[in-house]
Amino acid sequence: HHVQLDLFEKLSLKYPNISLTMVGGKRPSNKDDESLVDSLLERKEKMANGHNVYLKTNVTRHEMVDELTSAHIGLHTMKGEHFGIAVVEMMAAGLITIAHESAGPKEDIIGNSKDECGFLANDEKEYEKYLELVIKNYGNYSALRENAMVKA
Repeated sequence: HHVQLDLFEKLSLKYPNISLTMVGGKRPSNKDDESLVDSLLERKEKMANGHNVYLKTNVTRHEMVDELTSAHIGLHTMKGEHFGIAVVEMMAAGLITIAHESAGPKEDIIGNSKDECGFLANDEKEYEKYLELVIKNYGNYSALRENAMVKA
């Protein structure tokens, strides 16, 4: 999660109109979840473009659909994601999806596709490269977006 904030912080210096919305579950009375959300909120407040970072927890299915359909890029940085339902949801919504090159995204979702349907990254530098590529050339990825929706 902090990698996503690092990436946003770097890229928002070049592209000040971008925003980052992080959506996820926060289990009641789970200290790890509370600690993570608190650390992300604290970090957001210290960022120059923190006003363009939104953290949303425990959203309804309707709210999730709204978030997915209003976004352009799906960023999933978890290493070793077993299957990757979030990755599939992003692809189904037509987002240009960038996921970690491991486990489900690599073996079953993006990596094994005969048609380009997203990007796989191993480290922060690769995520940054793909994010910048997509930000600069978003309009050129209609075929990739269509492939992603078909694959999902």
